[in-house]
Amino acid sequence: MLTYDINEAAELLKISPATAYELAESGELPGARIGRAWVFLGEELIQYLREEIRQQVIERRAARNGLQMAPRRAHRRRTRPELPELIGQV
Repeated sequence: MLTYDINEAAELLKISPATAYELAESGELPGARIGRAWVFLGEELIQYLREEIRQQVIERRAARNGLQMAPRRAHRRRTRPELPELIGQV
């Protein structure tokens, strides 16, 4: 499983590191902040790119055919899992 830092993820997506950072902070770009660094799974970056391509193709086809598209919904930010309390159990 490949992992990428913010600069590598931006390079893969052909966007600036600042844009990648904004997308990650908003929860649109799937990644995790580990300490002070962002870490992205290669599989999830490819999935994100595929979803963006699919959505934009649909929008372009609809525009070409003169159809009104429903507004794009915002990507849902993944919720953090509930972790058990460990205080006093060690």
